[in-house]
Amino acid sequence: MAVQISLPHFSLAVAILVVLKWLTSKKRHTLPLPPGPPRLPILGNALDMPKHDIHEAFRDMNVKYGGCYSYSSALTPVHDRLVAGDVVYLEVLGQPIIVLGSHETALDLFEKRSAIYSDRMPSVMVEL
Repeated sequence: MAVQISLPHFSLAVAILVVLKWLTSKKRHTLPLPPGPPRLPILGNALDMPKHDIHEAFRDMNVKYGGCYSYSSALTPVHDRLVAGDVVYLEVLGQPIIVLGSHETALDLFEKRSAIYSDRMPSVMVEL
């Protein structure tokens, strides 16, 4: 005996699954994300990823989405210059990407706070 499902029942089931997935996926981000370009629904920021001159494109993103003005500079004493921001968030096909805009920020996150961001299990031998 074959089970037949009508199109309205199938559509309703798919709609319920999509809504449940959407509701459960929104709860995983409890803290606000860093600023970044607006994302498309499925692609995310895949169209924003640079193909050439990656360092310049990421610097421009940091200036646009995380930038601040610096009014004093040894290199340009007369003119104001735009300094890259610290952190920009991208999401490409579901993969989160963090772009750090300064060397000081990278040192702070990777060296000074490495215990927070490491995925390694704590070593029992080090604690002895």
